[in-house]
Amino acid sequence: MAAEKRASVDYTRTFSYVDVDAILTDEFGEAWTDYRRQYLASINYDKTGDIPAAPLTLDLELVNKCNLRCTMCFGDHHKGTRHSLDLDQIRATIHEFVVSGGKCIQVGMGSELLLYENVIDVLRIAREEGVLDIWVFTNGVLMDQAFLYALVKYRVARLNVSFDAATRETYHKVRGQDHFDLLERNIDTLIATKAQANSTLPVIRLTFVVQQQNLHEVDMFVERWKNKVGYIDFQRYVSYEGLKDLPWGSQSIDAPSVPSPGNSYRSEEHTSELQSRFGISY
Repeated sequence: MAAEKRASVDYTRTFSYVDVDAILTDEFGEAWTDYRRQYLASINYDKTGDIPAAPLTLDLELVNKCNLRCTMCFGDHHKGTRHSLDLDQIRATIHEFVVSGGKCIQVGMGSELLLYENVIDVLRIAREEGVLDIWVFTNGVLMDQAFLYALVKYRVARLNVSFDAATRETYHKVRGQDHFDLLERNIDTLIATKAQANSTLPVIRLTFVVQQQNLHEVDMFVERWKNKVGYIDFQRYVSYEGLKDLPWGSQSIDAPSVPSPGNSYRSEEHTSELQSRFGISY
């Protein structure tokens, strides 16, 4: 049975400026097409009955710390003693994952990977071991030129930068630090680095968690970054109050999907639509 595409989810609105799958198919060929076919079949397992023998995706956390204090973040795991993975452990884990049929590594979804001293070595190892879809998540503040070059050199497929604001004042309110100008420069520098290398990778995804503090900046954010990055995801704010009291396994979480212009949201009334969709008011 052919896999269906994931239905639109109600917690994210995507504004897409490139065809992500087309770019990554051009870069990685039939291997990417096969991987996405497996992925789509697995997330629709209730219809296809297709459950992979081994995971297609590995979430890799290099360190349990972050350099920001965002208002919407569940940061209990950032407290206490610092822990990190050593490179031998990372290589062994990635090797086992790829040998078993794994395709995608998501690095840094729950912490800031750029606090890990050997992060560039991790990207190199992932490429050497044959990871197809290297997907990096960061708040972008600590991105330096060496890291930006490494993203291009090791053909990182996707880079997610969490932003959440269109002005310095709002960024400080939401993210707890005054790094707005630096972050804008870092993203602009990455765009220039890709252009200089004539590279389509990494595809840049910006995320914006819509809250009362930043709702008024949605349109401004779109205007600043449209047609400069691959796509923008506006995400519904989720309260973590009481999360620690939930029994494990009581909640399910949908996996992220790859957008394309065909399923993008097109409207000039971004703010009012998101306000209604996410139930947020000033």
